This record gives sequence, structure tokens and C-alpha cells, in this order.
Amino acid sequence: MFCEHCGSPVLDEAKFCPVCGTPVSSEPAAPQPGPIQPHDMQVQPSPVVSQAGSSGTHRTGPGPGARHMDADRSFVKILLLSFVTLGIYGIYALNKISQDVAVMCAGDNDEMPSYLKAFLLSLITFGIYGIWWTYRFGNRLQNNAVRYGLSFSENGTTLLLWQLLGSLLCGIGPLVAFYLIVKNVNALSAAYNAQTA
Repeated sequence: MFCEHCGSPVLDEAKFCPVCGTPVSSEPAAPQPGPIQPHDMQVQPSPVVSQAGSSGTHRTGPGPGARHMDADRSFVKILLLSFVTLGIYGIYALNKISQDVAVMCAGDNDEMPSYLKAFLLSLITFGIYGIWWTYRFGNRLQNNAVRYGLSFSENGTTLLLWQLLGSLLCGIGPLVAFYLIVKNVNALSAAYNAQTA
């Protein structure tokens, strides 16, 4: 069986293409054309796009929409900048993380709003929506880890317990939950970059 998006060979029992990550339909694929004769073959190099970022040039892998994910986010840096900016940088960092996760987990049938939307809805619902969003986000990370050959022991319940019960431990619980998110997203980003490189 072959991927309908990039044409790579895919195992029959696979749910996602190992090259581009596109979900594989469970329906039998259309028959592939017969063998290609040497005189019909034209080799085209795959496109490689360079993006200039704040930290230099990053290589974007083959496939439309593939981009380099930041795999070395620093929890301490985010925490300190959030403190200095009275929380604004923390909102920005979590929103960026949620956007990256949306790209890495595309096709998992679990569309989630960005953190910015979740933050605004949390203000309206007195924090209840934010707790629910964090629970879903943790589960989404754990469910998609397998897709990239990873295994996360932390899920939505772990994050929820750290946020709620961990708050009783001098208020450090939400920080532990945020640390776990950053750690798991960094691992997922590294695996994503390795697949798309």
C-alpha cells in the first residue's frame, strides 16, 4: 500500500504514513501503475526550503507545510521571562507550543483551540475551560507520541492532578504540569524534525 499524499510505501496495518505523517485510509488503495521503463523515468530532486529564523537557518523537510519545530524550549527561560513580563510571555510561549502541537498532531481527529483561545475562554469560565484544555492537551501529546516512536507516561490526568492537587503544595503544582508539557513537546518536536528532515 502507498501513501496517497507522498507516495511512500506504507504497511497495511499502519494508521499514519511513516514519511509525511498523513493518516492512511483503511480502504484499499487504488492499484499502482505497472513497472516504469527506464526511458520513462525522470528524477526530480525534492524541494528543500530554507527559512531564516531568529537563531539562524533551518532546513524544512520534504512535503508541503513541513517546518522545523523548536525542540529545545527552556522551561526556566519561559518561567523567568513570564515573571519579568507579568505572565505575557508565558501566554505567548504556550500559544506557540499549542500551534506547534497542532501541526505535529495534524490528522489525529482531535482538533483543539490554540492556548490563546483557551486562555480567553478560561477568563470567562473562571478557569474551568483552561483545566479541561490542559487535560485534553496532555492526552493529545500521549496519544500522538506513538506516532513518532515515543512513549509518554504523563497524560491529561497527570497534568490535571498536578494543576489541582499540586496547587496545595505551596502552589508549585501548575509549574510541574507546565514543565511536563515543555518536556514532552520538546521530545515530540525532536522526533517530528527527525521524520521530516
